[in-house]
Amino acid sequence: MAKNILSDELVYSTNYDVAVHWLNNSFIMCNNLPEIDGSIYDNARFDICNPVNEVFQWFITSCSESDVEFLEEHFAGLCFTYSGLLNVWVLCVTHWGTSWDYVHCFTDLECAERELGKSK
Repeated sequence: MAKNILSDELVYSTNYDVAVHWLNNSFIMCNNLPEIDGSIYDNARFDICNPVNEVFQWFITSCSESDVEFLEEHFAGLCFTYSGLLNVWVLCVTHWGTSWDYVHCFTDLECAERELGKSK
């Protein structure tokens, strides 16, 4: 499981857009996934039952398991589960209504540091 980067000494601010796209994976929104694949609840790599982690959007990804492990290890706030039906990793978005480049998150990667509202 991923380490808690917030407990490390060096923590940098970045935004959700930078974090999600760090490994250049592809994403396809599939908000009806919970209706067709119950395994996403059993395979969640975060506390999916905690109301703080309410999932508003589900994105099928091209992430490998090692991609997911890297992203979870280096970026706080990314939530993933696995779809047994589709055999793919799924990004679970727990915020709503804000552009991803305006959603704050933390990283231990200095080169990923960004101001809010700036992805590149």
